[in-house]
Amino acid sequence: MIPHHGSNDSLLFLKPVIIILSILMFHTYVCIAQEYNPERYEKCKSNFVCGNRVNVGFPFHGDHHNDGRDRPDYCGLPGYKLDCYKGDIAEIKFLDEIYRVLDINLDSQVMNITNKDLADDACASKYPRTPYVSAVFKLPSPDVYQLISIFSDCSDINIRDQYKFKCQKNDAGSDSSASNDAYFLLKSPLDTPHISSCNRTVEVPVMSAFIKDLMARPETLPTVIKLGFNVTYLKDESGISINWCPACMRSGGTCGYNTATNNPTCYCLDGNDACFNPSSAAAAPSPGMFLS
Repeated sequence: MIPHHGSNDSLLFLKPVIIILSILMFHTYVCIAQEYNPERYEKCKSNFVCGNRVNVGFPFHGDHHNDGRDRPDYCGLPGYKLDCYKGDIAEIKFLDEIYRVLDINLDSQVMNITNKDLADDACASKYPRTPYVSAVFKLPSPDVYQLISIFSDCSDINIRDQYKFKCQKNDAGSDSSASNDAYFLLKSPLDTPHISSCNRTVEVPVMSAFIKDLMARPETLPTVIKLGFNVTYLKDESGISINWCPACMRSGGTCGYNTATNNPTCYCLDGNDACFNPSSAAAAPSPGMFLS
């Protein structure tokens, strides 16, 4: 029989080693997650402002076309990059599609957007290919929005007239008053007969609050599209919750992102221990409003 005291002696010997390794690992992570960087601290205190609708800080960042008001990428998270088009229209890119940002509510973490091409022309020749979500932004619960199917450039179609609306011809100039008939339905194109003659089909999210009036006045569809739809955001591209930021700000720091290590960080002005360390909060699960 092997005596137990030998195992205990081994454990006693290992305990100091384990403690020392734990301290070193913790210190390394803190250096990544908490930075003494006065320059970035000051830069990231400024919001990204575009027009009279968008005035936001973390997790957003973006370009202001070299007018000195840029909010650098180290002030926000990947996937949250904004662009200020013509100095007053905020835009964001999902994959290959550009969306206008109509409003951002930092408290509820909801952003109201609309596809740029469809907002300019509901029968645009370039229809969006993305499913209106990304690794960061998600559509809310189905009771908040409804996908409608739009059909245009049709040679022969058998759809009731109350679903018909007018849109600018795709080959007409932007100043042209020429129009053609287009159609929409509150169901998937796969369930709709007699649309094989339509060259363009797209599904567009519409807020449920607009559906009743839209069905009563289908000609208002282009206006409804301009009003946009909501998406929620609670995480970064790696799936880490962004809800640690308020604690960083309360501690006197500013929230940011270490682009060298790809980790969230809290920029501190004086490097003292009171500045928030997001190491434990970043790993915590988010409340998960609408995200899976």
